[in-house]
Amino acid sequence: MAATANRLFEGGSLAENVAGRVRRELADLEAAFAERGRTLGELGTAEQIAGRMLATVPSPSPWDEILGPFYSASKLARVLGSVSRQAIADRRKRRSLLGLRTRDGAVVYPAFQLNDRNEVHPGLSRVLQCFDPESVDDWTVAGWLVAGQRSLGGLSIIEWLASGRPRNKAVDLARAQAARYNS
Repeated sequence: MAATANRLFEGGSLAENVAGRVRRELADLEAAFAERGRTLGELGTAEQIAGRMLATVPSPSPWDEILGPFYSASKLARVLGSVSRQAIADRRKRRSLLGLRTRDGAVVYPAFQLNDRNEVHPGLSRVLQCFDPESVDDWTVAGWLVAGQRSLGGLSIIEWLASGRPRNKAVDLARAQAARYNS
């Protein structure tokens, strides 16, 4: 059955391929739940489950080429484990999460700050806390975070943190950059 489903979706659009994989995985989960006398319905309605799944897909933006896709506060709250939007706003104020205010007043959150487990990269909050929001615009900080750094062998701060390299080096670079912005 799985081989047949794979053939049905090979060469299709990304949405078709994702839907096929989700369909197969959900069928396996449904069987595993049934073996235990339970149902997938215990996780919520089809709408609720699909909504949680789709919340992990960032929205497109003209800035995607430079800073990558972005999450809204509500989508990021779901991605981070159903935390409240207020918790997201508090983390932004504490500089443990980077949020960028758009021209129309909305705040968006770059997806680059999350690792493959949907957690903020370890060390990023220490880097962000080096920058005074009164002295430097968060869009500038975001651009700096994704720009290659000569002292990191051409890696960006985000790539450096994502690779598990020493966080202190990234923090030291952030302090030095913040000092330049403040002068």
